[in-house]
Amino acid sequence: TLQDKKTREILQVESCRVGFRSVDIRNGVLVLNGKPLTISGVNRHEHDPDTGKVVSLDRMIQDVELAKENNFNAIRTSHYPNSVSFYRLCDYYGLYLCGEANIENHGMMPMGKLANDFAWNKAFLERVTRMIDRDRNHASIIMWSLGNECGRGSNLLDARKALRNLDTSRPIMYEGGGGVFDGTGESELTDIICSMYPDVKRTIALAEKHKDRPVILCEYSHAMGNSNGNIHLYWKAFWDKDLSRLQGGFIWDMIDQGIRKKHANGKEYFAYGGDFGDVINDKQFCINGIFSPDREPHPAVTSIKYVQQPISFRWKQQNLHHEEAKVIKVEDNSVEIQIENRFSFTSLEELTVRYFLSLDSMEHTRGQLPPRDRLFDVKPSSEGTIVVNVKDYLKELESEHRVFLNLRCFYSHEVEWMGKDIPIATDQVEIVAGKASRCIPTRQGTGLKLAFSESNESITIYNGDKPQATIDKSTGLLTSFFTNRGENIFANNGLIPNFKRAVTDNDRGGVDRMKQIMPRWVAFIIGLLERAVVTLALIESSYSYLWGRVGLDNESSQEVRCEDLDTKINKDGTVSVVTKNIIISGKRRIFEQTLQYIFHTDGSVKLSTTTIASQKLHRLPSLPRIGFSVSLKKELYRCTYFGRGPGENYQNRKDGENCSFGVYSSSPNQMRYNYIVPSENGNRCDCSWALFADETGDGLMIISGQESGNTNHATFDFSGLLHNQQEIHAATHICDLPPRKESEDPIWVNIDLFQMGIGGDVGWAPCCYPQYRLPPKRTYSKNIWLCRKISSEDPSIIGRQKKFV
Repeated sequence: TLQDKKTREILQVESCRVGFRSVDIRNGVLVLNGKPLTISGVNRHEHDPDTGKVVSLDRMIQDVELAKENNFNAIRTSHYPNSVSFYRLCDYYGLYLCGEANIENHGMMPMGKLANDFAWNKAFLERVTRMIDRDRNHASIIMWSLGNECGRGSNLLDARKALRNLDTSRPIMYEGGGGVFDGTGESELTDIICSMYPDVKRTIALAEKHKDRPVILCEYSHAMGNSNGNIHLYWKAFWDKDLSRLQGGFIWDMIDQGIRKKHANGKEYFAYGGDFGDVINDKQFCINGIFSPDREPHPAVTSIKYVQQPISFRWKQQNLHHEEAKVIKVEDNSVEIQIENRFSFTSLEELTVRYFLSLDSMEHTRGQLPPRDRLFDVKPSSEGTIVVNVKDYLKELESEHRVFLNLRCFYSHEVEWMGKDIPIATDQVEIVAGKASRCIPTRQGTGLKLAFSESNESITIYNGDKPQATIDKSTGLLTSFFTNRGENIFANNGLIPNFKRAVTDNDRGGVDRMKQIMPRWVAFIIGLLERAVVTLALIESSYSYLWGRVGLDNESSQEVRCEDLDTKINKDGTVSVVTKNIIISGKRRIFEQTLQYIFHTDGSVKLSTTTIASQKLHRLPSLPRIGFSVSLKKELYRCTYFGRGPGENYQNRKDGENCSFGVYSSSPNQMRYNYIVPSENGNRCDCSWALFADETGDGLMIISGQESGNTNHATFDFSGLLHNQQEIHAATHICDLPPRKESEDPIWVNIDLFQMGIGGDVGWAPCCYPQYRLPPKRTYSKNIWLCRKISSEDPSIIGRQKKFV
């Protein structure tokens, strides 16, 4: 406090928060106050969509609260010291910081050129020492970084020594640029092994290799567009107690760095490289955050929050049917839950747990279990048990329903960074008691006989004297599907085989993208290696490039030809049509597909498919998808489904509260997500049924058919949007998509029997792991039902009636 010496008037007041804590590395483990840390981190650039790099205090507070709310505990100030206000906020709210110096040589070849040039020595030293002088009193900073991707060299060694002369209380984390010669985050310049973008296997290998230093990835899970697939596999390793030196990482990155602009058509959009008349640019390589420029969360955030959550639930009676299924059997009318407190310093007595049941039913979507006010006192880094009594729900558990126990943990007191209804941890498990009944009444038909008529062009199936469906004889495809009022549910060409997708940014990752963003001489060398057919991971072609070469891109036209067709009336009164088709792209024969349609008197059709890729496709690492696309008439925009939701999810990114099993209501506007660069979006995984209905409740149901001998629940993926995948693929900005409205435009539905996962490790190389790919040499078989539904029917009952037929 500065006072006037005579009048004692206060002229100026300065204050700062003071924190006391110790940071150390013991036996290769990073500890704070003697306790091991797991870094749930994210890289953050200072950015605002309207003011650029000038970020207001309100925006900083928003960023801190978003980080805390989504279970981040650390931020790397990539790649420069931030506004002092941000450090004060992190001191106050409680976020660990990696303070990074403003040194960046990315793109210079060699990367360490300036680090070895003595003329730059003073600049290196001053940028590091000025950061320490300004920021070292902030307790939130637990590690320093010498900069980003500056290679190795004497200037960095001198900068490290200068840093150590000013501060010995924090470790140093520095990654030289990812190249072998730059240290790959394992050099003498760093106290923490901090390699960039290793895959999960290499990440684990780093922890096993280095016994004296912790492993914390300074950048991983590159969040470019529809991304962050595989994130659960990283966190399975990060939480592994046998890998104590593997202590987390910082996702790249927090905010899409787009600038708000208005298109000539009046639509606002977020602009990126090349949108400002700039000839030299990196296109959308600054659009790689988990939040949009105006801080709307990407769909991936819910999965990231889940895998990072500081409370783990495990089920004593857990029986894993397949990799990610959680199914347990009720014993003594209860479910026993093991709770692990992953906090380093916080007891669980500060939290409240709530739990409820959800069913695969429209009538019973949620059941209230006896409320529990508090978790008992589970100490930090300890475990405990709670028992949930489900005695009152044995009727549902022993029925044909699927029943799920849902858990939500909340702070029991008000916290500034999180609303009272936002959980800090969630989980869901399917519970069963004894053998579930399958005594489901058969769906009643019309009582009329099925028949068919045949012309040169088509086959029409009749239910009495009303048409039920039409199949085109030249393609073998279902072109019409009629309501009981005789109206065609399809808007355009009917049910079309679909093997493509609007490529994601990660689908574009490969040698072709590297050549676009690297200096010309580097691109030239890569081209030489390609022509020499050198098979190195560094020069793998992107999925999208390889798909384009064989006609699986959205620019290539697709033709379906029926080579054989057989129609008959079966003894049970159903009508079956079997077609053997080939799919041609350009002049290439790319698939053979057998379709068996079995029409029933209730207005439904069971469609069984077998798909074989041609030998020309066998060298592909993966097919994009195998399924169908169909355009539904505009009135059918009300969507209800049972599967994972309510948010977007994919096979390798389907964890978290917004990816839980349940019955959900949605619409095309709610299903989509507007990625800044339009791409594949809006998918819902592991669905048993989906309904698209008009305002009266009439509509079309898609139902998974149980496969013979398969004890798991048969499912499909789907999406329903107002733009088709060709339009989405062609657009480079959201404003490029033609304006559409629900109830005024058809709904484009993708029904995916199988879909490849999304990438996530990096944005410049193929990174979908083998278990989430669709090998082209495999034969793919599945069946689904298409059912017309009338308003008085419950879709969840129809779904169960058809599933086991």
